[in-house]
Amino acid sequence: MKKRPVNYLYNFYTKDDGDGSPIIISIDGFQVQIGINVVILPGFHIEPCKERAGQLTVIGSNSFLGKGASLEEGSASPEGTIIEGEPLFAEGLGIGVMLVADDFGRTPENNASTLDCFQTGILHHASFMANRKENSQAAINETTGTPYLNKLGLHFNITEGYSLSPLAKDEWYSVNKEGNFGRLINSRRTSFFLLPKEKKHIKDELKAQIQAAKSFGLPLRYFDSHGNIHFKWPIAKMIYKILLESGFEYVRIPRDVHSGHRLYDFFFKRRVIKLYKKRFKTTDEFLNASDLFNSDIKQHAGKTVEVMVHPYTKNGRFINRRDVDFAVLLAYLKACGIELVTK
Repeated sequence: MKKRPVNYLYNFYTKDDGDGSPIIISIDGFQVQIGINVVILPGFHIEPCKERAGQLTVIGSNSFLGKGASLEEGSASPEGTIIEGEPLFAEGLGIGVMLVADDFGRTPENNASTLDCFQTGILHHASFMANRKENSQAAINETTGTPYLNKLGLHFNITEGYSLSPLAKDEWYSVNKEGNFGRLINSRRTSFFLLPKEKKHIKDELKAQIQAAKSFGLPLRYFDSHGNIHFKWPIAKMIYKILLESGFEYVRIPRDVHSGHRLYDFFFKRRVIKLYKKRFKTTDEFLNASDLFNSDIKQHAGKTVEVMVHPYTKNGRFINRRDVDFAVLLAYLKACGIELVTK
């Protein structure tokens, strides 16, 4: 009996581990090796290729491989493929996606890759680390005199790098004697309360990083933090006044922050969201790139979505570190008829 083609409602995305390794999936009993920049979108018909045994054919005008293109069993599919055809949702979903690059100023690699993204025209803005010494200065040097300088927000950082306030002199628990920040403040206690000395140190460091950013000429309209530490309740209620006084208008509301403590997750987290939303502008949603693939895209219809990316270049290939590859992400948005918000 002839096997009928199957209509797969199948979301596939690459979880890049940095080495560009392809991923093998099973479709219709075939073990198929999917290239790093290839996606099979929902609604495509997949059936054995009539012309050549051992191959699959992807059927659909929006196929990333082109209509009728084949994937040979056990072989790598073409990389860097381009979408053809009409958007999957012809009626339009009214979704606005803003790509935001985190960690600008952290390393030379972060700086170069973020600038590439700016020059490509896909970023809405980037969040800038002010406390990485020569790397922070290099990031500013490379954006001074360009329109990108006005697209930088502050990525408040007290979990790595160097203190800009005299924290090291007091040997605070997250800073070593050389002035380097240590591990993330991951104690459950800090989600509920801070000691008076700790509050003073955080305030001083925030003011020092804001002052450094101002001296670099940043507009300071957007604020987020490394490790989302601004979402800890005692930190949030302490720093929001400083942010208002400094002229910040937008604050990131992360979607995945949790302390591992139910009391915080179900009570204090809501208070933090209310505190920030009452005083600052935010997007409707904040997502990682993989969240777009793990959810029904239609549920974001009519919303403005901030998507965090981590630009990085490895072995000459432009990737989104720890998340969905840039080529896949941009192609998926195009296939869904979603345009990037860049201004």
